[in-house]
Amino acid sequence: MMTLNLDGQNTRIVIDSSSNVPEAVQARYRMLEVPTLVNFGAESYRNNVDLSADAFYARITETGQLPTTSQPPPAFFADAYARAFAEGAQHVFVCTVSSLFSGTFNSAQQAAEEAGAERFTLWDSNSASMGSGWQAIVAARLMEQGAPRRALLEQLAAVREQTIGYATVESLKYAARSGRLSNFQAGVGD
Repeated sequence: MMTLNLDGQNTRIVIDSSSNVPEAVQARYRMLEVPTLVNFGAESYRNNVDLSADAFYARITETGQLPTTSQPPPAFFADAYARAFAEGAQHVFVCTVSSLFSGTFNSAQQAAEEAGAERFTLWDSNSASMGSGWQAIVAARLMEQGAPRRALLEQLAAVREQTIGYATVESLKYAARSGRLSNFQAGVGD
């Protein structure tokens, strides 16, 4: 078991773009974001790299085509890990969306094993979107305070247990386009 205390100086946090951590927060805590893939037919884009949120919604509106997503390949995580170590990190803390929803955690784990698993703490948030993002932010704040590794993991476990996600949408038109709702249901819901 690793004895290194995790702090903002010796540890970098790596997240996936599905965690939706705002850019300003990523910058403040020097987080590295690994992009998930957004696929429109045969075209694949790296989320927040090749395709912004505005461009994503514009593309759906213009084409009526709904995308699919897929997990980042291990190589994307390997690139983030290499950058973290090149910039002086001794350890990398990785927080991903739930392994129940995505293979993202598995990709992160594969890349960590290739780079030397003892240099990593892998955290499966058991959540999606900001449920995962909040856990990464809590980890960053605890590291900033110099919390010992064991205390950090215990507090994160408590946060993970207490995290409950609710989702709301501005419009139900995309749910109707996907077939999850009828146009009538979407119209009434809106």
